[in-house]
Amino acid sequence: NLTGHYFKLMAFYMIYEAVIETGLTKPYSILFREIEIKKEASESANLAKSQFLASMSHELRTPLNGILGYTQILKQEKELTERQTRAIDTIHRSGEHLLLMINDILDLSKIEAKKIELIQSKFYFIVFLKTIADIIQVQAIHKSLDFEYKFDENLPKGILADEKRLRQILLNLLNNAVKFTIKGKVIFHVSCIENKIFFHIEDTGIGIPSEKIDEIFSPFQQIHDRRFRIEGTGLGLSISRELVKLMGGNLEVKSILGKGSTFYFNIELPETEIDDSIDNLEYREIIGYEGKTRKILIVDDIQVNRMVLKEMLSLLKFEIEEAIDGHDAIEKAENFNPDLILMDFIMPNLSGFEATIKIKTSLKGANTVIIGTSADVKDQARDKGLAAGCVDFISKPVLADELLKKISHYLKLNWIYKNELKQLEPQIHQEIIPPSKEELDSLYLMADRGDIGAIQKYSKQNKEKEDIFKGFWEMIYQLSMGYQLGKIRKRITEYRKD
Repeated sequence: NLTGHYFKLMAFYMIYEAVIETGLTKPYSILFREIEIKKEASESANLAKSQFLASMSHELRTPLNGILGYTQILKQEKELTERQTRAIDTIHRSGEHLLLMINDILDLSKIEAKKIELIQSKFYFIVFLKTIADIIQVQAIHKSLDFEYKFDENLPKGILADEKRLRQILLNLLNNAVKFTIKGKVIFHVSCIENKIFFHIEDTGIGIPSEKIDEIFSPFQQIHDRRFRIEGTGLGLSISRELVKLMGGNLEVKSILGKGSTFYFNIELPETEIDDSIDNLEYREIIGYEGKTRKILIVDDIQVNRMVLKEMLSLLKFEIEEAIDGHDAIEKAENFNPDLILMDFIMPNLSGFEATIKIKTSLKGANTVIIGTSADVKDQARDKGLAAGCVDFISKPVLADELLKKISHYLKLNWIYKNELKQLEPQIHQEIIPPSKEELDSLYLMADRGDIGAIQKYSKQNKEKEDIFKGFWEMIYQLSMGYQLGKIRKRITEYRKD
């Protein structure tokens, strides 16, 4: 249209005038061409970077799937010595550290392209915070640091938020606090004021020079101090600040060189109801499921990947069949008639995408649940899998908790847990004499805040005493070891009424 044409002419004229005023002698047409060439070169470089990151991620995630997969399996063994347990934990933590660095680089790429999204879910807030505190407590002990955490009593029980991203932010900040503190302490405080959650991470570390405050939030920037061997990518703070912005907050810092730093932010996290029956299920040991045996077909061209999934699922009494490519998957789906298929996407001969389409369009496979798995974590791969007929997607390395949650959801399973106490509770209940009202109130407060560690410690101390309350404390201890906060609250409420 004429208006658009007019503005284009005006823009060209203004650029031409600017070129003349700067004294440049090149014709502006040549300058425009040079700008265009540089733009094309930049776009080409960005494309090359994206392709490199995708390739790097895929190549590193594949062996990590084997490493982290088997450490998760080995941690379930009952006959491990303390030395073996420590060794497995070290391998697992090292693998997770490498995965964190890979994810940091990919996250930065997504943030730059404005392609990162928050995925909201309901979760038990105090338990979430306590789990993070437990991780940092171990790190602090290794460095002989004091670690204090305080979660205010008015915090919501359940919240709606992106659990993965919130954990990523808090672990980044707390890991840094421990890493850059030689002696003293790290303090983690979470409070709630007028529907906003306030997070404070304070340390007595090396501090940050005032002229470096803005710099530390830039990608690949780190605090350089000769007392520390710098580890990591230098992306943690940059990514954390962007994620906090995405959540509607702003990550800020106060620091005094040589004294320490405080990182803080506040965000709105909507309160939501949490069903007591699902309190902390991810922290309880699953030993099977109710009902008939379910069949699962594992499709992957890499043997280690198949072995990891088979080991994870065979322990829970699933009937397992394997397929090595898309053609094999189609044949096995026809003959084995699985309830669920775990389908790798990138395979020779016939890809997982093509195999999924063929299975879902067949008479037998139309109602079969297919979950895609891949070391390719790009949104395009996930979207292509969903379009082909997958109901969901799991990235590699596969985490057992995530895998079991999805299987439970799509096959509508009721898990059987090690500490269900179905037979124990009635037997104990007849012999129980509750302690004083003050002790019951104190115990209820711990349960209401989700402080399972405090309940375990307190009940263990009391159950070892030879008095009339031994049966009560034995019951509470057993329930706490099964992470059954809902049942603990229910039992205490019953005894408070009596």
